[in-house]
Amino acid sequence: MNLEKEFNSFLRSKKLKSKDYNFLLAVSGGVDSMVLLNLFLKNKLNFSVATCNFNLRDKQSEKDVQLVKSICDQNNISFYHKKFNTRDYSDKEKMSIQLASRNLRYDWFKNLLNENNFDYLATAHHKDDSAETILFNLFRTTGYKGLLGISDSKNRIIRPLIAIKKIDLVNYANAQNIRWRD
Repeated sequence: MNLEKEFNSFLRSKKLKSKDYNFLLAVSGGVDSMVLLNLFLKNKLNFSVATCNFNLRDKQSEKDVQLVKSICDQNNISFYHKKFNTRDYSDKEKMSIQLASRNLRYDWFKNLLNENNFDYLATAHHKDDSAETILFNLFRTTGYKGLLGISDSKNRIIRPLIAIKKIDLVNYANAQNIRWRD
């Protein structure tokens, strides 16, 4: 698979391969989002980066943030960072840590989009994430809508890597010497 070709094909199909758009990238420091960052850099698109620290992995979470910040600093990319007290929010709202993290980050991303006039939020969801979502939804018995998985775009959120398998992202990252954290 030619990952760069797949990425560019997605942008063309959505009519997003233009300097007219300003993107906000959700970057965690993991392989998926670091590949996304690399692809946006290679394509010289207008973008900024946002990363979250959910304070769930002590010093490891801070190291993730520092990796993303260092790449942004090296490339003169605007960088947004927010720390959350995810456990307290999870307890208060009586929801899982995963759902609490999702709510916190998407609320913050939505605020960043609106406050800074970004056109789109780009996330690094990939094909394996979509398959996981379908299985999860099957177990939750969400009906036929749960079989759809993750869409490639919706409500100003784009997922340019949604057709790409995780192993292809890892292989690309290794071939391109992209740094990431597990």
